[in-house]
Amino acid sequence: MNLIDLSSLLNEWVMVFTRRSMGDFVRFTKTYNLSMPQVNVLFHLYLVGPCGVATIQNYIAGSNAAASQIVERLQQQGLVERHEIDGDRRVRMVTLTPRGRQIVQERYNERQEWIRDLAGSLSPEEQAVVSSALCLLLEKADILAQKNAVYAAEMAQQKDEILA
Repeated sequence: MNLIDLSSLLNEWVMVFTRRSMGDFVRFTKTYNLSMPQVNVLFHLYLVGPCGVATIQNYIAGSNAAASQIVERLQQQGLVERHEIDGDRRVRMVTLTPRGRQIVQERYNERQEWIRDLAGSLSPEEQAVVSSALCLLLEKADILAQKNAVYAAEMAQQKDEILA
């Protein structure tokens, strides 16, 4: 197999996974009447845990008003709660409600079920081959990400030097 064939095959796999993932995402947003930023905040809270609105603002790369509005809408839907920290009214932690945690967990479980079904459709020999190949791809992707991070840092430094 040559590089072009492998690249084409990888692109095909990415398309299959993306199509499945995005289809599930769209169904999720429609089922619960959520926007993409709202879903991102729910999953962030699910994975990272309670955080302040300022952290959410940084996560969505938006304004404080936008983050507050997202949290407010999620709170109105009963998916998150805001709690004061040690009596300080200026600082409020945002947490998932049991309902918020439940809908995120359901979505997560759906994806895991699809992945388990896919893996289960492979023979033990195929599972070993795919596992080995995926480990190698993850390793190479990590190396590329590190190189890109170094390059981005160098470009930022050059930009700072030019602007100074």
